[in-house]
Amino acid sequence: MCIRDRIRSMDTEFEAASSQSKNSLRNKLKKCKKEMDEAKRKVIDMETRVGGGVELRGKAENNMYRAAQQEKQLDNINKIAKESENIGAEVQKNLRGQRDVIINTTNMNNEITSELGKTNQIMNEMSCREYVLKIILYIAAFVLAFTDIFLVLLKLRIIRFR
Repeated sequence: MCIRDRIRSMDTEFEAASSQSKNSLRNKLKKCKKEMDEAKRKVIDMETRVGGGVELRGKAENNMYRAAQQEKQLDNINKIAKESENIGAEVQKNLRGQRDVIINTTNMNNEITSELGKTNQIMNEMSCREYVLKIILYIAAFVLAFTDIFLVLLKLRIIRFR
């Protein structure tokens, strides 16, 4: 605990103390004030020994100024980091939405592929039926043509039945 803190605590104790203990507290308070005065004198002596302390004080002020500037830079960096975090969250949200769209599109494409497979099978069956029907039609046409020729020849009496 530093001397100033001790003096402050003694002042508060002094205010709260009874009249009997005030005398002992006054003595302690005077003693601490003397110690503080001696410490001040020592600091002043040190400043004069080091070169008046002006250089040290200037360096200290310069360091304080740099520390304040660095604190401002840290605050700016924190703001930028928070903004980047917010942007990252928005990008992640957008990517999730796009992922859902891609998944839905993939599912739709799978359904279309399945339906196309079924449609292809139906088209093959219809093509086979068409082929069979053409064969039947050609056979019927051939039978009808043969029957016509037979009947024409029969009428012309080229062919005789019994």
